[in-house]
Amino acid sequence: MKSPQLFVLFTVTCAAIAGASVASLMYSQPKAADPGSIAQSVSSSSTNQPPAAPQQATPYQDVSPAATSQAQANPFPRQPLTLTDAVPVDSAFYQFRRQLKQAIYDRNAPFVQALIPQGGLNLGFGRPLPPEQLDLANPNAWFWNVLEKSLAHGCTDLSPKDYPSIDPTSEVWACPNVIRAFNQQYPNPNSESGVSYEISRVIVAGNQVNVRTQPQRESPVIGVLSNEVVQFDLEAWNQLAPEERVQQVENLDGWTPVILPNGQRGYVSNKYAYRPLSYQVVFGQVGGSWRIISVPGGD
Repeated sequence: MKSPQLFVLFTVTCAAIAGASVASLMYSQPKAADPGSIAQSVSSSSTNQPPAAPQQATPYQDVSPAATSQAQANPFPRQPLTLTDAVPVDSAFYQFRRQLKQAIYDRNAPFVQALIPQGGLNLGFGRPLPPEQLDLANPNAWFWNVLEKSLAHGCTDLSPKDYPSIDPTSEVWACPNVIRAFNQQYPNPNSESGVSYEISRVIVAGNQVNVRTQPQRESPVIGVLSNEVVQFDLEAWNQLAPEERVQQVENLDGWTPVILPNGQRGYVSNKYAYRPLSYQVVFGQVGGSWRIISVPGGD
């Protein structure tokens, strides 16, 4: 499924702040190995296996001393990110999440269809999207990618009182935990207007994720990142054709342009690249069964 609203909103936002932000930014599936990482696969996390222990961020690694010496000075600070899964292993949601990961891996459309409200699913601030428009019968549909990335890492709990449609005793979980971890550990300093702070960052979530010179799996590796926040390369993004930007937003096989702490520019596989405004999936119990309550973000 295409996501024209997401693409248009994101492009307009980028264009609006480009004049004010470019200068600061300049300095500042399942079964195969991932093209952007040498140690972790988002698809493999969708199998019916218990989540791995929380990863602590490891230092940024340059591939060679020459790469560092040739890089331009970049004052953007190192920003390692600590990710912790808050879901207890003996909880009902933990068991449900295992089943959902397997359903996503299998592209089990009936299983996922049963989780969606009959009146439609709220994505971002848009109107509820009818279940049929999610195109779950298509294994390559955009919403499968959203679900896959949402469960690639841990989840975080939310306040049930903010969700009146759920059962009175239900817990509420938001997945992935990447967005909250970023907001808590690196909150908006309020020195940048609008959403310029959020759209200028990329959260690389994963262990030993390769950064390549070009958006191709065969291109040279210039660095390795493990759970770290880096800059979004707005200049490289603006050079993409409109159809390439849609591919960039929606496709797990796409690439996100980034600027490393040493000033070098490269690309990270979309499987590991999250944005502070990325979609999250919120789960709660309705009628005693787990349901997808909403999918905030993405605007």
